Amino acid sequence: RRLRGAAYPSGVLRLPAFLALAVALAGCGPSGTPVTLKFAARIGGQPFACNQSYAGVGSPATTVLGGDFRFFVSQIRLVDDTGAEVPLTLDQDGTWQVMDLALLDFEDGTGLCREAGNSGTHTVVTGRAPAGHYVGVHFTLGLPFEENLIDEATAPSPLNVSGMWWNWAGGHQFVRIDTRQGSATGNPFLVHVGNTGCQSIAGVPQSCNHVNTVDVTLMGVDPTTGTIVADLARIAAGSDPTTNAPMSPIGCQSDIDDPDCAPVFSRIGLPFGTTPAGPQQLFTME
Repeated sequence: RRLRGAAYPSGVLRLPAFLALAVALAGCGPSGTPVTLKFAARIGGQPFACNQSYAGVGSPATTVLGGDFRFFVSQIRLVDDTGAEVPLTLDQDGTWQVMDLALLDFEDGTGLCREAGNSGTHTVVTGRAPAGHYVGVHFTLGLPFEENLIDEATAPSPLNVSGMWWNWAGGHQFVRIDTRQGSATGNPFLVHVGNTGCQSIAGVPQSCNHVNTVDVTLMGVDPTTGTIVADLARIAAGSDPTTNAPMSPIGCQSDIDDPDCAPVFSRIGLPFGTTPAGPQQLFTME
């Protein structure tokens, strides 16, 4: 993971021309109908809160304390009753949303969340879309490849949030969910999802062997009135929070040699080693 204060290679991506253009165009004026998508973070059906205790997580059923819950979404499309996908043009708020991506942040920097968190929270995505009858939503959990690699030191918010930075070659963490078993000093059970196996040429990242973005489709509820719910307990169902594999002693951090990640990845909708991707279970809509 990134060492705080470490210098970035001179060739690492800076704010590219297409991003500067996108930010500039955002000031040309909104069009369409205002849309708000509500998100919620839960553990075992209970609202996430820093230092809150949650019973029955994983197997064996374990009590954990909340320590962080954040994730990036991008390329949001509303699905209408004909099956057509309509892009949501995001509000460019200068803090949580830029281009076609947004950071959802449910931690408030208190208790266990002090380690990497901050006081601000963001639980909705706002934008504009044509008026219509919408019956679902389609989005990417994670960031497009080029946006992911914009240097944290020069990136616009929320791409400059240090708690979500992964490393100079891999970019950002797409999902960060931190818990501890039983108490503030208990065994960590972490879910950190991001690209791995990334290569560079002359210091510039080029590709990654494992691009760990997830296409999420939720149907059957009007996304403009419903709530998109992310629940850690659903993806932790096959994991043992009381132990960690020796090569990654703090839970799943996407390392390809970490068996702790196999059940989590499968339930989040990603393949992992010889374990195939299963149905996406992190998100539901209600």
